[in-house]
Amino acid sequence: MNWSSKIKSLWGEKQTRVSIDELISEMTAVRAKSSLLAFTGKPYGNDWRGMYNGAVALFPGALVAVPHRQSKNIFSEDDLKKISHTISDLKFERIVFSGYAECLKELLLSIHKHAPAPLRDHIFLTHHGSLSSHGEIPVHASHLHEIMGLNQHGIIRRLGFFKKGLAETLNKITGIDSHFLINIGNENDGVKTQTLSGLHAGVFTHNSFRKNLHNQVAAALMLEQATVHVHDDHDFEYLNSAGRLRAHPFTESYDDFLKVLGSMSLNFYVTFSECYGLVIAESLSLGVPCLASNSSGFFDYDEFLARSLVVEEYDNSEAIFRKAQEALANRKAIAARGNEYVKKLNAMARGKLHDFLNS
Repeated sequence: MNWSSKIKSLWGEKQTRVSIDELISEMTAVRAKSSLLAFTGKPYGNDWRGMYNGAVALFPGALVAVPHRQSKNIFSEDDLKKISHTISDLKFERIVFSGYAECLKELLLSIHKHAPAPLRDHIFLTHHGSLSSHGEIPVHASHLHEIMGLNQHGIIRRLGFFKKGLAETLNKITGIDSHFLINIGNENDGVKTQTLSGLHAGVFTHNSFRKNLHNQVAAALMLEQATVHVHDDHDFEYLNSAGRLRAHPFTESYDDFLKVLGSMSLNFYVTFSECYGLVIAESLSLGVPCLASNSSGFFDYDEFLARSLVVEEYDNSEAIFRKAQEALANRKAIAARGNEYVKKLNAMARGKLHDFLNS
């Protein structure tokens, strides 16, 4: 691919849709605290929410969130130059892009073109997807192909993957330079949760095939007298769910979501495919056990939690129910162990991030 032509074609789209003044102000504020500048996309609805929350935890004090809508061009050529020159003038030492969308790609290419060395040679990107989504969402495969090409052409110095095994796979078959990373879960010491009477089960994910939502809701409803909390309660009438579901629509406030998550007796995140499973970490850090599948390797470093919370037959709602019963019977021990485990994972995550940026 001719990357020079690619850059010119991208710059030919002069469709400014946002003011860059706020963006530049945020970058200036970051530089007062950090020589690292990280970009990600702002969440909208339930899109980009996991990537945004993960980036906030990984890059505290260094993150700027760009308003975007996936494939739309939001910067003019002049905007891109101004942002890139500001980054150079502020003398940042490293740039990280957390996630990949059209406007982030334009910004990345512009920084590489306009920034002087060594900054232009210290642009990193972290990828939050997995290969299993490529059949259902082909654009994910296209994006991965693009970022690997950017790495192979020296535009991106190094790639980081949060999906277990993906860095090793792509390093071997394509020769790219990538590392395996771990997300950081908020340790949530200041989150105030509610004390609810009775049994409460949380199934907080959206309704796509890979999220396995209906199996999990059915399993939760099998818990006698349990109130089942979901984001949207419109799709479960066939499960005789009347009066037993409580809806919590996706909210812009992550703190509000954490208050609900931490008020449950047990949370469910038994998905068919998962990059990492940040919700599991958030739940455990709040002292609430969270069931999971073995699709992300989240519990690789604690055999007790793996035995207690990993559902082997995750396409079997009755098997999920049985594991939920076991977890509730041992809730106190799991909660105590889970909280410490998140701290252990976070320490590992910080170490891996340091090696990713500095090796």
